[in-house]
Amino acid sequence: MNGLIDWATGRARMIIALVVLSLAVGGYAFVNLPKEGEPDIDIPALFVSVPFPGISAQDAEKLLVRPLEAKLRDLEGLKTISSTASENFAGVALEFEFGWDKSRTMADVRDRVDQAQAEFPADCCAPPARFRTGSRHCLRCWKRRSRGTARR
Repeated sequence: MNGLIDWATGRARMIIALVVLSLAVGGYAFVNLPKEGEPDIDIPALFVSVPFPGISAQDAEKLLVRPLEAKLRDLEGLKTISSTASENFAGVALEFEFGWDKSRTMADVRDRVDQAQAEFPADCCAPPARFRTGSRHCLRCWKRRSRGTARR
């Protein structure tokens, strides 16, 4: 180790020149590499949200989340499924394997959610479930957590 230090101190000008050259090449590469401010990364994830005014978190889990999970559990390419139940709301986050066919998967999810909505309570006056996809929304969904939320 001492030999390397002695060699470097004996050639200080060469070491400084290499550092300056490395910084110049790195700066040039940084400036000239193409980059996008906000790239739209296609994250293979969907979020199904079902609003139901007046429902408790426990009832939302039992009456909304469980039927949704039962119908969505065996989707092709499904990696993970995560559910949220809170007052007035139920949500299911679906994460798929990369290389998914987005349009076909969304059609399958819509069909299965329609089947699950047939099992919802009769007084469920909620509009049809909403679907969210895309990198910006998925990141917001994972960050958003409210108090009193039962998460499975």
